[in-house]
Amino acid sequence: MFFATNEYCLGRYFPTPVDLKEAKAGYCEKLDMLDDRIGIVTSAEPWSYEVKIPILSFEEAYRKTYLGRNLYFRRKFRGNFLGKKAINFLGNRYMSTPIALEIDLEIQAGEVAIATLEWKTGEILDETYCTKQGKQTIHLLLDKLENIEQLVVRNLLNGRPSELFITDIRGRWIVPKRSFLPKASLGKKIPLLPMANWNRFYSDRSETFEEELLRYSYNQWKGPQILSWLKKFRVNGYPENEISRALYLSGLYEPNSLLALKGVLRKGDCFLDIGANIGLYSLFAASCVGKEGRVLAFEPSPREFSRLQENLNLNRNLKIEPLQHAVSNKCGRGQMLISSDYHSGHNTIGDHFSYDTTETVDKVDVSLTTVDQIIQEERLQKVDCIKVDTEGGEYNVLLGAMNVLRRDRPILMLEVSENHLATQGGSVEKLQQLLTTLNYDCFGVDEDSAALVSLGKLPTGDTENVVMIPSEKNPEKS
Repeated sequence: MFFATNEYCLGRYFPTPVDLKEAKAGYCEKLDMLDDRIGIVTSAEPWSYEVKIPILSFEEAYRKTYLGRNLYFRRKFRGNFLGKKAINFLGNRYMSTPIALEIDLEIQAGEVAIATLEWKTGEILDETYCTKQGKQTIHLLLDKLENIEQLVVRNLLNGRPSELFITDIRGRWIVPKRSFLPKASLGKKIPLLPMANWNRFYSDRSETFEEELLRYSYNQWKGPQILSWLKKFRVNGYPENEISRALYLSGLYEPNSLLALKGVLRKGDCFLDIGANIGLYSLFAASCVGKEGRVLAFEPSPREFSRLQENLNLNRNLKIEPLQHAVSNKCGRGQMLISSDYHSGHNTIGDHFSYDTTETVDKVDVSLTTVDQIIQEERLQKVDCIKVDTEGGEYNVLLGAMNVLRRDRPILMLEVSENHLATQGGSVEKLQQLLTTLNYDCFGVDEDSAALVSLGKLPTGDTENVVMIPSEKNPEKS
């Protein structure tokens, strides 16, 4: 299937919506009105509004153009019907179409932020940090020009002023790309490479304007989109879903952890994905172990399990067995808290979410099982690697896998968080004691190279993925 992509790019320039001569001093120490630019020396206070530059109305801006002058002349002096219609049409488009403000500036000292303010509430709509000195061009993305009242300059330094010149501010339309592409090619298509601080794609702040445009494109989604991932997988992406947004923006998903997984899996291996969600780890693992290997994907949430099955149908060449169970330390039935679609990775069988901002939208009855029980039911001869991401249930999962941990000595990939573990009666200390008893060594994944780095013991800070290797398989001890 082919379609016009809903990705966006910078289009033509339109009448300048800002007049630098209208700039007003706020808390700044100095504001110079020069012939072709304004010079600003901020105060030494951080985050205060140093200079405010009002946004022109449509009539004020469009009157500057040759067409605008003629249309207004006709409307004012001749009552021309065409002039009135054209003004109304152009005015509505001008004020309600997504635009970018393109700003030329030169930082001579310090660091500043340039932001747009909402006209009703004064809240910041978009903001760019300018931390490098010299001439540069930045962009601010706006859904509608009618939403903003003014631009502001803010100092980022505490105790020191910043100095800069603003030389020009232009407006550009944001327009859809006109290329027609296969539906499976939406989003970035890049190979699997290490990426430091990849988790930032879960946040709402962009580091580049290209990323800001991708965020805008993503926010226009009205339903699921098929994304290309790592040039060989097709997966469904969903609107208002942080996993889908991170995948769409970066073209990757937890790349360093996947590279670490690639380093430990071999053809013919058996991999258990406990807490599979939509199946990204399962898809990747299946490509590593091949058709002679086995991948079992466990996901209890009805919403995520349905999406897991959809992704498996999009990748029928891969051998993956989906199982709708919550894996814990006992068999039976349990209750699962289902979060909003945006935080779909927060679902838990704990009694509460570990994040205060996560909203419960449903409670569902789910099947509980253990790894050792699954080994018997599926008649698995050997398990080589187990990935566990169960929002705090990692300790209980291992308690229910003691037989296979002793028999097969699989490599473990665990998400570790003190707050998460506490929701299901665990702790980092309990998990560490259990793994020490089982004679496992702890490794982290290097941010820059994705290489395994010996940690000695489990981290106790923020959420972190670790690799646990049986001591007899530890390459540092061989």
